[in-house]
Amino acid sequence: MPSTDHILEALRGVVDPELGGDVVELGMIQDVTISEDGLVTIGIALTIAECPMRSQIEQDTIRKVGTIPGVRAVRVETRAMTKQQRAEVMSTARLKARDNAQPTLVNPLTRVIAVGSGKGGVGKSSASVNLAVAIADLGHKVGLLDADIWGFSIPRMLGTEQRLEAGEDRIIVPVEAQGIKLVSTGLIVESEETALMWKSTSIQGLQSPYESWTRMRSQ
Repeated sequence: MPSTDHILEALRGVVDPELGGDVVELGMIQDVTISEDGLVTIGIALTIAECPMRSQIEQDTIRKVGTIPGVRAVRVETRAMTKQQRAEVMSTARLKARDNAQPTLVNPLTRVIAVGSGKGGVGKSSASVNLAVAIADLGHKVGLLDADIWGFSIPRMLGTEQRLEAGEDRIIVPVEAQGIKLVSTGLIVESEETALMWKSTSIQGLQSPYESWTRMRSQ
């Protein structure tokens, strides 16, 4: 008969891709029951009831545990976490992400100001440009990443129509305008009224818009 330790060891190979950790270290395993006929029942708590990764986690759990000698079948019972459980899991995930963070070109002294809204037309671009110009006027190095995918107004606000280019390392070279290093989707398309679909590679690949921004901030 397999033991609970055997089950948990196998479950360390089941990773929640959104939280970046395995279901054991994240505390998602609620209970493990092993019947005499080899049926293993595993209770897993998900962050929300309709977790988009639910199917993948269930399938990975069945596949990993099903390979253990003595296991006849695997049954997965999912449930939603309580508010307290979710807070603890998110805290663990954040610590893990911090400890395993990939090195970047961002100087430790860099400060990031994010401007965003769930509604369009509320002045995000205007606020971003004014903040960038004001901080640059104080003598700081400033990089502005405009990630808008429709209605790119920031290049026009800064008075530039220069096109973005890539260096030999295939990383975008920022455009300089008003003393600010700028990366904007509006400097790729021909018209401000054109929507852009941008598929970013992973940050680890060092070719995403984020990495371009980290590069221009480090300069």
